[in-house]
Amino acid sequence: MSNSRYGIGAVVNYCTNEYPFLSPCLSELEKFCARIVVVICDHFFDGTPENPVLIRRSIEENRHRAQFLTYPYSRDEDRGKAGKFYWEVKGRWLGCLELQDCEHIYFIDVDEIVESSKFIAWLEGFAVKMEVAGSGPRILTYRDIDALQFRAYWYFRDVIYRSTVLENSSMLIRRTRLTQNAVMSRQARHSLFKLTRGIHGDAITALDNTPMVHHYSWVRTKEQMLRKVLSWTHSSDRDWVPLVEKEFSSQTFSGVDFVHGYSFEIVNPYVKIDLGL
Repeated sequence: MSNSRYGIGAVVNYCTNEYPFLSPCLSELEKFCARIVVVICDHFFDGTPENPVLIRRSIEENRHRAQFLTYPYSRDEDRGKAGKFYWEVKGRWLGCLELQDCEHIYFIDVDEIVESSKFIAWLEGFAVKMEVAGSGPRILTYRDIDALQFRAYWYFRDVIYRSTVLENSSMLIRRTRLTQNAVMSRQARHSLFKLTRGIHGDAITALDNTPMVHHYSWVRTKEQMLRKVLSWTHSSDRDWVPLVEKEFSSQTFSGVDFVHGYSFEIVNPYVKIDLGL
């Protein structure tokens, strides 16, 4: 992991519920990142302790790709305006502090896997003509833009089931534009993008106008999905357990997810995710 050509450092949010995605995520990032910091809270976001054995395994298997930073959880810690997102955004901010030598910070969750070949082609070929206040029309590359948010494919149950609806996901922010207040804000990455001062680029895709990121958030076994909905940031948003139980009452996917109600197409998987753990 030493590609300093693009001036990018990555902050990857991780917990051991996401172990199947860790190696695929990092193996793509290391192809264009100068440094990668994986941030891990020592508890899940519902306050239950993390799996120390699996944390050690995660580090041992990937220490050649990334720096791992573990931070402590306390029920009594003041969460300020970040509310339920506090532990998620605290990790991002701590990761930022480790990447002071990078020009841009790429914020990505571990279940978001980048197509590195498309991303590198975009880094080298992206150019847009834009009217810039005080200097008139200019041709801008990614280095000239302060906040970029990327389109992603979204998956449910299996890597072959891809939603026909795209989402915004990971983002690339100029490091000197980052502030603690913006990173540790109430709507996590969504508000970080809005609060970053300067030139913005939204819904960014590859040079061929297709997404460069695959979001495998809901690609899980029943047991893994139950662990996710009981411990993630959105655990209190809905009564998730009956939805998971109903979903897996059938061996086959109905074609409509219970999270957004999207419809899906069957595709050749970009990566193989081993859900055996």
